[in-house]
Amino acid sequence: MFGHTFIKVDTATIPYAINYSALVRDDIGPFEYAYDGNFGKFQSHYKMLTFNLKDSEYRDDEFRDLINIELDFNEDEVQNLILHMYEIKDTDENYFFMTRNCSSEILKLLDMAKYDSNFSDELETVTLPIDIVYILKNNSLTKDTTKTLSKLKLFNLHVEQLTQDERVVLQKILEQKITISDFAKLQTLSDKSKSLIISSAIAYIEMKLVQQKLHRKYTSSLLHLIELQREYEDLSKEEVVELEDFPVSNKYNRVSIGSRSVEDQKTEINLGYRLWYRDRFDLVDDEVKNGSVELLDFSLKFVDDDVSLNHLTFINLESMPISNEYFSEHTTKLKVAMERLFYDEDLYTFAKYGRGYRYRIDKNFTYNFALSGGVYYHDEDVYAISPDISLEYNLANSFVSVLKYEYAKYSNSIDVNNIYLDNYYKVNDYSTMKVEFSYKDDVKSYSEMRLSYSIHF
Repeated sequence: MFGHTFIKVDTATIPYAINYSALVRDDIGPFEYAYDGNFGKFQSHYKMLTFNLKDSEYRDDEFRDLINIELDFNEDEVQNLILHMYEIKDTDENYFFMTRNCSSEILKLLDMAKYDSNFSDELETVTLPIDIVYILKNNSLTKDTTKTLSKLKLFNLHVEQLTQDERVVLQKILEQKITISDFAKLQTLSDKSKSLIISSAIAYIEMKLVQQKLHRKYTSSLLHLIELQREYEDLSKEEVVELEDFPVSNKYNRVSIGSRSVEDQKTEINLGYRLWYRDRFDLVDDEVKNGSVELLDFSLKFVDDDVSLNHLTFINLESMPISNEYFSEHTTKLKVAMERLFYDEDLYTFAKYGRGYRYRIDKNFTYNFALSGGVYYHDEDVYAISPDISLEYNLANSFVSVLKYEYAKYSNSIDVNNIYLDNYYKVNDYSTMKVEFSYKDDVKSYSEMRLSYSIHF
């Protein structure tokens, strides 16, 4: 969701990665993770390792794409960077998500490579991983940009091209119900289909082995598949995509103006501002996002001459991976905020956490179901549990429509049944629009319409 920045160093033998990251326990919970990361409770240091290990961690284990930006540094400057990294590699520091992080510390290391540079002076008080890219770009130090697809994305790309019968063959290979030699002898498959099946099987086994979710006996099948792949078209080249420009913007500040109309109530005007970082429905990027990280997002509401707080989001985290018949990853949501709820528009302070699953129906459609629970406070403590289900249509990151049903049961005897139709539009590279229609049933039944126009910078 935040992203991560590290340096790849190409050598005459093998490439290396120079990494600066926090040391995080595997069993840490989301609340502790957010607190420790924001208040410097994690230790961190520089580390140099083979690039293939870092590549496998991101693409095979965490299902993340890698965006590769070639930098304009000469051999002496690269040597300076490596020597300085070895001088400080055993230094431990406190890691802060917003200030001292992978981006700020990698940029300081690049400062040492070019003796006459002061890139780190251009850092803002709050530093996000994406900022380093634009600092280097503004100093004319970036060259070609490519994206290396995650193994999961490459796997899905190839599986989508298979017919149902070909998917059955793939499944038999993965379940070891057909030997690799018998597969090679199949006359009913074209060479192109065999290439797709082989590539898909290799990607699947590699990911599962890295995640330690397959028995080591599959290593033999993997080696036989790699050997067989040499006889057919190598599709691995499809994992690298050339880009005209960096696909993720640094426009994470957002100003919005909108309105809310409810029957039997006066129309209100909303004026909002988000300090950091991005929502997955911010359509100003070229990248489709499967997560959200928002901090300090607030809005005011104006009704006649009255001005009051409409909402204040302290933190909103969403991880929304897409599962399929081969891979299943749960979704996670965490939100701490103050919002106006129910027809009465009372202002509640709450923290809620939810988990669920999101599945792809076809290229543009996904559906999601989740169960969340939370603690709310207005004039007394209120507890709530809420299942919801939604259908999402995403058209190349220029238009998104979400149809959602939500039921919630509160301990103050309020039952909620809400239906939403949210439509998000990309106006241009700097602005978006949202149109929301909803029917709500809480303390009474009513319909609601919201409009908003946002500028990102």
